[in-house]
Amino acid sequence: MKTEKNKSLKREVKALKNMLEALKLRGNAIELENEALNIKVDALSREREAYKQKYELENSGYKPLKKDYNNLKSEYNSLLDKYKLLKTEQITLKPKSKNKITVDTSEDINVDLMNIITKEIKNKINQSFPSNDIPKRLTKELGLLAENGFFTTIEIREKYSISRPTAQRDIKCLRECGWIKLKAGKSKGIFILTEEGEGFVKNYYSRYQ
Repeated sequence: MKTEKNKSLKREVKALKNMLEALKLRGNAIELENEALNIKVDALSREREAYKQKYELENSGYKPLKKDYNNLKSEYNSLLDKYKLLKTEQITLKPKSKNKITVDTSEDINVDLMNIITKEIKNKINQSFPSNDIPKRLTKELGLLAENGFFTTIEIREKYSISRPTAQRDIKCLRECGWIKLKAGKSKGIFILTEEGEGFVKNYYSRYQ
């Protein structure tokens, strides 16, 4: 009787030992799997950091490219406006002739001419200026218009490095004097000389060239 009982206990003990061994093996497998996952997480973290650095590098190079793109886009829109007007024969680019007024807008404006412009503006719209920079620029803008036949707001902004409100103020002043007018469009219109403006330019600009 005792022998059978001992044999049964031995079998139970052996079974428990086998179960314990299996649990140990399973625990070891879990530890190895956990270690593998940790290695994978570290690799993913390094990969994420590498992508982050790459993104920051590309983004730093993107900003100047965006600025160049915006400048080219503005220039393209200006040229497109001119092309559309030329295509529809709203304006005509006349070839230069001996009688054409040539205005050198890159040099300093003649002081006498600038004083005449200032006086005419004051007489027409009672506009006074805090500095000589403004009438000098207005004189150059009017000369640019006489030279090219037309200009846009974008052109004078870029040529004279002024803000949009400043360019709009200059154009408003020249329009109120009756020297220039809007040829087409609203926000991206092209401005040309009026008959009065042409007469004024021929009378004074040709005299001081």
